Amino acid sequence: MTKIKWEMWDNPSWEASNIKGLAKSNRRLLAIHQGNGNLQETAYRKIPLLVEATIEADITIAPQIVSLGVMTPGKEVTVNVVIRGKKPFAVEKIECESDLEAFKVRLPKTTKPVHILPLTVVPPNTPGVFSEEFTVTIAGRPEPLTFKAYGKISGTVIK
Repeated sequence: MTKIKWEMWDNPSWEASNIKGLAKSNRRLLAIHQGNGNLQETAYRKIPLLVEATIEADITIAPQIVSLGVMTPGKEVTVNVVIRGKKPFAVEKIECESDLEAFKVRLPKTTKPVHILPLTVVPPNTPGVFSEEFTVTIAGRPEPLTFKAYGKISGTVIK
């Protein structure tokens, strides 16, 4: 008895040793394989599938690039950074690349799926473009997260 099935391209139940013959046509793959001692013919048709997906990390930071705007030296600027997870998590630490000590952040003491961190900047007395990269360490997560902050420091100094 001949059995014809129309399925996706390949059949994971086949083992290489079961395939006895293989013939290709422009529209289908015909394979003769042995199942339980009987030879069976199975015809497979190639079906193209269009798949659209958004892959999202387990924990994300928004915004990835924090805009600090135009800042005045010595005048504090505070912006919020949102760290969102699929499950509750704890923020262990936040570090920045430079030694300017221009940034302050209050770390949360609780475990929850969303943390809103106020990031305060006290711009140094150096006019021009100001940028910093931050590294966020999450408890139990092997890879840290990163985000950047950019702004411009005006030439006017507050006394």
